[in-house]
Amino acid sequence: MKFYTKCGNVGQLMEIINLSLGKLLTNCYIVFDESTKDAIVIDPADASDKIISVLQKNNLSLKKIFLTHGHYDHMLALDGLADATGAKIYVHSEDAEMLSDSYKNCSAKMSKAFVCTHGPDYLLHDGDTVNCGSFNVDVLHTPGHSKGSVSYRIGNSLFTGDLLFYLMIGCCDLYGGSTDDMSTSLLEICSLEGNYNIYPGHGRKTTLDFERARNIYIRHLKYKG
Repeated sequence: MKFYTKCGNVGQLMEIINLSLGKLLTNCYIVFDESTKDAIVIDPADASDKIISVLQKNNLSLKKIFLTHGHYDHMLALDGLADATGAKIYVHSEDAEMLSDSYKNCSAKMSKAFVCTHGPDYLLHDGDTVNCGSFNVDVLHTPGHSKGSVSYRIGNSLFTGDLLFYLMIGCCDLYGGSTDDMSTSLLEICSLEGNYNIYPGHGRKTTLDFERARNIYIRHLKYKG
């Protein structure tokens, strides 16, 4: 799948490769510039060997790894990928603790206990912009599913992690979850101007306009009271 984004006044053709990995079918996204072959990975869900194989097949050089949040199913391949490529790891400051705590990242009670040996190289905050060569990654702090959940904006695309799915929203009953924060984050995402392609942490791609109009959880928030 391909989309156009803008870097300054120059239109850049970017490509997104979506891999659905692990027992929970978590989406792992490889985003890269076709001209330079520089790539980032958003949520290295599982099977680092498979991710590396796709990178090699497409002659890509992985520069950065971004986590939308710190739950284990979004980072099972983090260590293997960082070891193989030397890519730097980015996570919001409020979810950094989850990388080294199997109870907080939910692996201890949902699967085999898992922790990362690699800590984050960079701690993210709301409003940060990370340059990735010819394109930028804008950080939107969207807590609710966890304290440090973020959405990443690249051009006209939003990578929403477990905040917003096709006709669904994320749960709030895990460590760091908050229904009030979830409601606030959803309203902030829906208040963005224009339409966006939505790439969620699980399930199929959607659009912000479609979710504004059809997602009953968002409509409830928008029209209640």
